[in-house]
Amino acid sequence: QPGGRLDIDTDVGSIDVKTADVNTVEIDVRVRGRDAEEFNLDFEQKGDNVRVRGRKKSGFGNHRYHDVSVRIQATVPQRFDLRLDTSGGSIDVADLDGQVRADTSGGSIDLGVISGRVRASTSGGSIEIEEGGEDVDADTSGGSIRIGKAAGRIVADTSGGSIRIGRGGDTIRADTAGGSITIKEAVEAVDAST
Repeated sequence: QPGGRLDIDTDVGSIDVKTADVNTVEIDVRVRGRDAEEFNLDFEQKGDNVRVRGRKKSGFGNHRYHDVSVRIQATVPQRFDLRLDTSGGSIDVADLDGQVRADTSGGSIDLGVISGRVRASTSGGSIEIEEGGEDVDADTSGGSIRIGKAAGRIVADTSGGSIRIGRGGDTIRADTAGGSITIKEAVEAVDAST
């Protein structure tokens, strides 16, 4: 039912979440490659909360030439919370009435209009957030950050890329080790460093 949470935690693969006017969660997982059978999936539901876990079999991480591709596509009610974590892949989320926490160790993060708090972190890719209805935290070790606007405070931190912020509703902190910073509109204090 609306108001629940989807928790996806996978060792590898991209995650794509869309919303619809539904009272169910639908998940489609595609696993391809020579080593597809070495990848395990677990699904669990508790009340309105759904958890998906994808794990390589024991010792698979040491396999020299592993060949597996994973794509997780989910459709959730419009009002839902998300906790998404992948060790290798991009994360895409459509407009959502809820909170989003997205973490990837190797890929970009692209979020639409999110009504609640947003936390996005990647070790190797760009972050784009159209809008956050509360605070927005974006952190990347190797890519640019673009935030359209946020109703709350904004924290944007990158080790190698530019930062573009449309509008902050509270304080803005922007920090990059290698790129430009552009802030179009701020209503509170700004701390920007490059």
